[in-house]
Amino acid sequence: LSDNMDIMVETFRVFGNMSRSREVRALLASKKVDRMMITVLDSGRREVVYSACGVLVNMMADAEHWEALREERGPEKLTDVLRDFGQADWQLAGLVAKILSNFCREMGSSSDWLGENEALNLMNLLSDC
Repeated sequence: LSDNMDIMVETFRVFGNMSRSREVRALLASKKVDRMMITVLDSGRREVVYSACGVLVNMMADAEHWEALREERGPEKLTDVLRDFGQADWQLAGLVAKILSNFCREMGSSSDWLGENEALNLMNLLSDC
């Protein structure tokens, strides 16, 4: 990774550690850090994606942050992360599963929160693992 990427990854790790606090999660969301984490999910860089997922696990602990994931196409991006990295990286796959678990924990059906196509894509991907 370049020096700039190293700095970004380390910053994300700090956000991940700090976002264990509800107050910090609210502050990060007010600065749109949650949306930035969702945006970098499609960076294709494992270290960046892994660190962003660490933040998103914590952000999805609060229902008020779920809409950002939905609005930013987070479920689709997380499915892509599983497709791109999941079979070779069980730790990253576990983080993605935890994000989706937190995001979907109060839903009636997976298609209600993920959308019909994305729920089907995710189920197909998981059945291939």
